[in-house]
Amino acid sequence: MKIKVLIVAALALIAAAVIGYSQSDGKPGALPDEQIMVNAINGMYNQGEVEQLVAVDLLDSRHAFVPFVSEYGEHGMSFWEWEKHEWRLTRVDDNGMPHIWKLDDKDPRKRVFVYHINPRDKMERLTFYLLRDRNAYGHYNDFFYVPRIQMELPVVLNEQNYGAIPFPEEWAQLMEADQKQSRAVNDLIGSMFSTQQRSMMYTGWIPDYWGGKTSSGRGYSKSGGEDVEFVPILNEAQLERTQEQPEK
Repeated sequence: MKIKVLIVAALALIAAAVIGYSQSDGKPGALPDEQIMVNAINGMYNQGEVEQLVAVDLLDSRHAFVPFVSEYGEHGMSFWEWEKHEWRLTRVDDNGMPHIWKLDDKDPRKRVFVYHINPRDKMERLTFYLLRDRNAYGHYNDFFYVPRIQMELPVVLNEQNYGAIPFPEEWAQLMEADQKQSRAVNDLIGSMFSTQQRSMMYTGWIPDYWGGKTSSGRGYSKSGGEDVEFVPILNEAQLERTQEQPEK
């Protein structure tokens, strides 16, 4: 009887260990070597072979951003995550237009702008924006005003046409405050405006080109997981500029 009990207990411990191992990602190991990365990208990428890995940028212990150039000169991006005890290629974009990679969807400090601009676009600078439109809500004798927010983050592309830029701390604080304010609006007004539970903030960007070329106001996005979000190009009409006072 004791032997059976010991066997059952041993089997239970083994099962618990196996389940725990399968559910835990473990401590991240070293990134794959470049040739393994190239082979993985080629297996997912349908626009030709990879000519060169431009960089391997480890964003944290479990996320790596790897921009690349294809044999046809396309400037793409690949996204790597540590999952199930190994580094996995989770997404490949054949266009390096800006995206937001949410390393942790619940923490705005874990959001990163990633981009890989093709030099033939002759882009001199890109400017990221964090925006919120002003608004007001009323319900019986209660009123709620939401002021406008417009923050900008300029990036010069003179020396490097790719990057992974975390959200500034001020942006993260504003987003956290905005989420609390959104919940307050919903609590005040009720289910009539339940869609306001989501954050009212949004992001965008505007490119500046050599020679004064202007943006078309359109962008491109390749479908992928919810943790990578396309950043749309804004129109100037969506921004508020301070008017310069004429000289007297």
